[in-house]
Formats: sequence, C-alpha cells, structure tokens
Amino acid sequence: MTSLLGISAALVVASLFLETTEALKPTPLSCEGCHGVISELHEKLSKPASGAYSARVPRLLEKICTLENLVKYVYSPPKMVRACNELLDAHKKEIQKSLIQHFEANSKVTLHELEAAVCFQISGVCKGIKDSPAENLRDKIQADHVLKPEGDGKIVFEQQGDQIVPKAEKGNKPSKESKEKKKPEKVEL
Repeated sequence: MTSLLGISAALVVASLFLETTEALKPTPLSCEGCHGVISELHEKLSKPASGAYSARVPRLLEKICTLENLVKYVYSPPKMVRACNELLDAHKKEIQKSLIQHFEANSKVTLHELEAAVCFQISGVCKGIKDSPAENLRDKIQADHVLKPEGDGKIVFEQQGDQIVPKAEKGNKPSKESKEKKKPEKVEL
C-alpha cells in the first residue's frame, strides 16, 4: 500500500515537471502575446533611466504581465496577460538574458531584433504564424545594398531583355547600352 502511494506521488511530481517544462506551441495568441511583451519591454527599456540593464530587466519582467500594459493588442487584455504569463513561465531566464545582452550591446536595439530573438529563436511561438522580422531585415539590407546609389544618389532603371533593373549612375545619365536599346512600350490603363 505504501509503495502504491509512493508511485502515485512520483507520478504527480513527474506530471507537474512535464507541464512546467513543456514548450509553448506556436499559436496566434502566443505569438501576439510575445509581440506584446517584447513591445512593452522595448518601449520601457529604450527610455533613459538610471541603473544597469541587469537590474532594470528583472524588475520589468516581474510586473510586465498586467492588464494596463497589454491593452493595445489584437487579443483582449485578459488573454494577453495569460499569454504573457505562459511565455515568462516557460522562458523567463532566457528572455532576461537576451534582453540584457541586446541592450548592453546596443541601447538603440530595435523592436524587430528583440522580437526575432525572443519570439522566433528563444520561444519559437511565432514560427509558422508570421514572418520573422530578422528575415524582413535581411531582405531590406539586401535591397539597400542592391539599390545603393553612387554619385549624386539618383537611381536609374533600365530595361535588360524582359526585366527592369536598377542601375546607379553618376548624374543620372543613361548608359550607352540603354541609349541603344529601344524605349519600353507605354502601357495604357
């Protein structure tokens, strides 16, 4: 009989352990909850304040999951508070470490960088729900590199075969090749 009670107690403890370590599943609510938490933390940590980030971040994490902080998001504040608490219950230490590292490295860290780190890499709650801000940032950097103007900053687009491609030139003068090519046909709407 006592061994049966011991086994029952062990099963209860094991089930509690599994519940607390189970990863959050990506859902629209958990993703929006993560976005809300990170948006609020970013806003508060970006404001000038005394004290090191290593002291500010833990204090903010203790009081971030409130109705007052989570009113401007897609889901109702009570649902956002629940999503916030679930996120912090599962990943508080990792989120705290990431926030401190990001802000100590660059006090002007962007919301997109933090959201990519926390909502996609650390918790994974936005994977498959929406595009990663890191992917969008990489695309923007690549586009900026391709479209980086030279000279006076004007960008000329020219037709090459059936494609229109950017061509940065000084003074916005068309190249010899583009002069020789016929002008694209006008399309009437």
